[in-house]
Amino acid sequence: MGCGGGSLEPTTSPLTEGAEVSPQRYLADSVGAAGAVQSFWTLTAQLGPAPTPAELRAAAPALAAQRDAVRAAADRLAAAQLADQRLETQREDAVRGLELVLAAIDQVVAAAEAGNPDALAMARERLAAAITSLRERLAGPEEAG
Repeated sequence: MGCGGGSLEPTTSPLTEGAEVSPQRYLADSVGAAGAVQSFWTLTAQLGPAPTPAELRAAAPALAAQRDAVRAAADRLAAAQLADQRLETQREDAVRGLELVLAAIDQVVAAAEAGNPDALAMARERLAAAITSLRERLAGPEEAG
């Protein structure tokens, strides 16, 4: 028998600041945030290595919509609170890492909206670095080495 209750689906519906969530809800929300970041990365990859300014501007609305999905997932994690201190510390680290990812995502979207391939290339590099940093944060010291 399990711990009770079935698996939870990720959600981006807003939480009241400081709302206590279960470990299962936190895990589901974390999975949702990771999925949103992965979907954003996939959209940027679909642009190819050298998109034209017109291709960038055409892709900008989809990128902005996916950015908003990442932001909603990050906001939900930021508002949550866990009773388990180990998980709460992990949640706080994840939120800090997601803030860095979102800053890089904002740069990708701005480059696409401006139709600027050079700015997009730099923003993609920042995004890749922010995602790597987030993964390392969440891996913990025992897995990072």
